[in-house]
Amino acid sequence: MRTVLWTLAALALSTPAFGWSEYTHQHLTADALKSVKWLDRYQQLEVTPFDRMVRDVLGQPRAAGPEAFKFKSSATQKQKQQDYLASTASMDPRVQSFARHLLLSDQFKVGFALGEQGRTISARQVLSSYAGEPDWGMDKGLNASRDQTLMGGTDPKQTSSQGFRHMSFLLGRMGEAPDRTQLFFDLGARAIQKGHPYWGFRFVAWGMHYLEDMGTPVHTSMLPTLKYIRVKGMVRPLDADGKRHFNKNLVADLVKGSAQINANYHFLYEHHVDRAYQSNGATLSAAVQGDGGKPGWLGRLLAPRSVKQVARRRAWSRLSTPSIARNAVRFFTGIFRQPEAGAPSTTVRSVNEAIVSRTVASAGSRMAGESQRSFGSRLRSQERVMRRTEGQFRKTGVALRQAVNLLGRQIGVAH
Repeated sequence: MRTVLWTLAALALSTPAFGWSEYTHQHLTADALKSVKWLDRYQQLEVTPFDRMVRDVLGQPRAAGPEAFKFKSSATQKQKQQDYLASTASMDPRVQSFARHLLLSDQFKVGFALGEQGRTISARQVLSSYAGEPDWGMDKGLNASRDQTLMGGTDPKQTSSQGFRHMSFLLGRMGEAPDRTQLFFDLGARAIQKGHPYWGFRFVAWGMHYLEDMGTPVHTSMLPTLKYIRVKGMVRPLDADGKRHFNKNLVADLVKGSAQINANYHFLYEHHVDRAYQSNGATLSAAVQGDGGKPGWLGRLLAPRSVKQVARRRAWSRLSTPSIARNAVRFFTGIFRQPEAGAPSTTVRSVNEAIVSRTVASAGSRMAGESQRSFGSRLRSQERVMRRTEGQFRKTGVALRQAVNLLGRQIGVAH
């Protein structure tokens, strides 16, 4: 069964490995936790030495064993582990054992974005400032699973295994996001209990990142809409002789094309949400914060019992993904499903930061030659996109509070 799913997934390879922007991760976190009062107990955290924290929390950390490498044969698993150990051999010894224990990339570094060494900092500042840290390299360049080729690839120069770590497909059969969420919440709780609250909340911020990514629609759905598959021009492309011939590389071109189409609209959608949050964030901020009311008896009865369960439930954002994807194609126009002018008909144009910025900035404006009817349809698509997004933000806010309150109960400061 898994082989069948994997084969079908290859035809639907369409998911880039990035998630929310740095700005959105930070503000999602800050807004969601405004009503979590027990965090106010942690106003003055000191940065204890990293190596001492590792010793106190993990003892003598052991490198991830071959079983952490999710390949079919044990021989392959052992080889991948050896390759990984070799890749991390030149790391700073103070972080090497920690990275190997958690199977982090050799790109992982311990830095202090706020210059907080030598002074105190609040738990809220740590959580919001480092919620984006898992996008800074710790999950890149790994070769940990056969599934990651469908979620970003294995090229260390690209996003590689970051997709596998930050996504959850096929009802949790593929991707590690829920597991990484639980892992870092558990590590955070141990660090707080062992007298290293700064590092504890920094690890929790990492866990929150994966949970927030579960609210990014394309991180939970492999092929959100058939509009991400471009068949025209790929079945019988125009060849050099000026005639149309059947494309012998049809499957590969469809896979590559759908991946590019998804990447294009993911970029556009993410930046549109980021722009909306920055320029007029009251609506999204209010959605994340929720109404502050306590759940009824049914809500309490069905409340998740673990952080991993919270993340798995948040992965049901896939239900909104088709609507967001279809309307994003309409709102930003179908241009980005087509090849560049003069390019082979089997290609799909790609967007860069300049195109994304320009398109997002002008997406609510009437295009040259566009009829009023078409313009009105695009604006209605924008409204649907943002309405769905507000719903996702609201659910993500609930999930973040649930997870952090589970942590509070674990360390004995919340009820």
